[in-house]
Amino acid sequence: MVSAPKTIATAEFSRDMVETLHKYFEEFEVEGVVKIDVTDKGLWLQERLTDRQKFLGSVKVIQQAPHVI
Repeated sequence: MVSAPKTIATAEFSRDMVETLHKYFEEFEVEGVVKIDVTDKGLWLQERLTDRQKFLGSVKVIQQAPHVI
């Protein structure tokens, strides 16, 4: 008997995020696959061969600590 899969992460995508993913897919794909990092600052397209990232977006408002000067 196969057990039910456990959710380890959930990502929410808005339409404009999907359009951004489509727009940059060929630029960030490796062998037809893109890597998306899920962070506390949103979702990021990650270029696998370099450290380059592209902000994909966030569907929730990200709380930032106040900037102290």
